[in-house]
Amino acid sequence: MAAMAEMAKRRRVETESIDAKAQKKGPDHGAGASEVRACGTGEIRVWHIVKRHRDFFGKPATSWRQKSIVWSRDEAKDALTKLKHKLTNIGYGGGAQALQRKFENLARLESDDDITAKVGGDLGPVTKKKRLFGGSDFVLAAFKLKQGDVSDVVETTEGVHLIARFE
Repeated sequence: MAAMAEMAKRRRVETESIDAKAQKKGPDHGAGASEVRACGTGEIRVWHIVKRHRDFFGKPATSWRQKSIVWSRDEAKDALTKLKHKLTNIGYGGGAQALQRKFENLARLESDDDITAKVGGDLGPVTKKKRLFGGSDFVLAAFKLKQGDVSDVVETTEGVHLIARFE
């Protein structure tokens, strides 16, 4: 029950954040421009792609992309591993900016998180004390990344993730 309450709270905070960004857009902003809060001391900005799987504990896994998710945890891990290889090749060939653009595009298409998929997987500034996706494993993996890095597959209670750090 605590995990479900935490998930509901996270989604509410993210929705409020997205709504606040939309309200800040004014006549001075061009199309597609948005207000993004800068990282403070002890914070990093992370992006993620999540794949949910049928081996999920609790209620049946669903997402905005699929009404019922039928693939296993191993199949979800394999899909993210293939995405990581594709992103690694783009990083070598096009640099950090190309990697960030491709990661954001893949997050919009592939991520099962209905809120962050709309913003390219951007979770915003995160501190070491913040607990995301039911635990601290996600944040610990994010803080191990250097700028321009993409993590290996990270498992949480909500699925499997690829995490990227560009700032």
